[in-house]
Amino acid sequence: MSKKTLLEDWQKSLFGMQERDKALQAIKELIHQKKDEILQIESEISGVRNETRKEQETSNNLHDKLSQSKREYEFLQQKKEEIEAEQKRLNE
Repeated sequence: MSKKTLLEDWQKSLFGMQERDKALQAIKELIHQKKDEILQIESEISGVRNETRKEQETSNNLHDKLSQSKREYEFLQQKKEEIEAEQKRLNE
């Protein structure tokens, strides 16, 4: 092989390495962007979980209040009936 051929081969190899290096850098940048996207999505998921937990607590509290109100209503309804019966008995 002549020096000219060796030099041309070396330049082609160097150019190929530069192109592969550019491709590698582009892939590294893409990986970095995707990692950032994953972190953002994980953060959103965490926020949604927290919001869901809060809403579940609110729902449970409202359910408890509704149950208590129903019990109070039934108690008061029973007392009302007792009072009306007593009043009717006294009026006779």
